[in-house]
Amino acid sequence: MVAFRGHFDGRVIVPVGRVDLPRGRELVFHVEPAGQLVSGQELLKHAGRLDEQIAAEMAKAIEDCERIDDGW
Repeated sequence: MVAFRGHFDGRVIVPVGRVDLPRGRELVFHVEPAGQLVSGQELLKHAGRLDEQIAAEMAKAIEDCERIDDGW
């Protein structure tokens, strides 16, 4: 997976700087506003706070996402 910053000019996504992506290959994009990004240090503040049920639901959701056939 590759993450990069950029902006949408109304027609195309314009990356900030060089992005190493394969040319001509279809890609799946997940977009979120840059202000929404959270650092790993910020996430660590919440470590150990999930109860078992929520953790199991999250693990299942991640597993379901990994089953998506992206053709790669």
